[in-house]
Amino acid sequence: MKFFYHNILSDEFDIIPSLKPEDTSCPFVLNGIQLGIFSWCVKDLFSYVYTELKAARKCATIQDKGKHVMDLSQVILLLHCEDYTVWNLRKYYVAGQTKIYGKAELDFCALVLRKHPRSAETFSHRRWLISLLQEKTEKMVETQEFLLEELDLTLVCAERYRDNYITWDQRCWVVDNFLCDKVKWLETELTSIKDWLWTHVSDNCVYHFRQHLLEKLSSNCTLTKMKELLLEEFKLTDEMLKYYSVFETIWYHRRFLISFWSTKIGTCYACLQLWKNKHNLCQEQEGRSLRKCDCCIDQGQIVSFQCEIELCQQIINNPKQTRQADLAKSQLTWLNHFCEKLLERTLDSPIF
Repeated sequence: MKFFYHNILSDEFDIIPSLKPEDTSCPFVLNGIQLGIFSWCVKDLFSYVYTELKAARKCATIQDKGKHVMDLSQVILLLHCEDYTVWNLRKYYVAGQTKIYGKAELDFCALVLRKHPRSAETFSHRRWLISLLQEKTEKMVETQEFLLEELDLTLVCAERYRDNYITWDQRCWVVDNFLCDKVKWLETELTSIKDWLWTHVSDNCVYHFRQHLLEKLSSNCTLTKMKELLLEEFKLTDEMLKYYSVFETIWYHRRFLISFWSTKIGTCYACLQLWKNKHNLCQEQEGRSLRKCDCCIDQGQIVSFQCEIELCQQIINNPKQTRQADLAKSQLTWLNHFCEKLLERTLDSPIF
């Protein structure tokens, strides 16, 4: 046990699948700063440590009880990280001695997350810990280095478990608490995560994160800047569809962009009326000249319904793209429904 305590805050921890040996060989392996435990001893180790922890909580004569409880709870959480009772026990000692346990607890949470990248309890404890350090005015959590390490940790967890919405929720929390009013940082985050998106096209969580960034930026940017950002994002999906058009996650993201553009930038009421009557956008109807909006004057500078229709029709008419054609048809169905709902909302009070 002492060996385990001394090496538990290593850089990496994992359980090594193995059968129980006939001899009494060591159940641990330490390679530099990487610690491994053989699977045959996990059950016995967990039972023993949990019993010791319960006894330690009741015993009032243990010397340096806080450290002893923290050591025992570390073993338990590395083996079973969703035990919120043990996490709450650690909160009690960390809150009472933040100077002693604060930084070490951050490191321990990172170690647990590298082993259990989708642990909701661990992320919840980490958010509580960061908030506590902020309340204690610890300068450590206010540095750029800490922020970058926190963002890097979420990407490590996202790499180790696909569609890890818990990890991306943590990244959204970091953005909300540290970057919500820093436009440059938000723009940098939107750009930096682009490479990760290209290698994880089917991961829906990263699209939701980008949508979260765009919503935050819309509260801090000018309308002109927001148009630029939305256009860049739409062009990104155009490029992705050239190579990965079979992934519906891209199409869902385009739906968000179309809806977000209509909400934040605006949509031409005349275009919606002509859409309903199945005419070309912004042509004259019954001899009456309809007002043109930005999207009809220069389709290269807008998110245009007409461009989306043309793209879908182009894919549908390609006989070699069966799967893509199904997604394009679904996109047209959604677009038709969206325009009808938008027309109903703007019927009494047109946007333009």
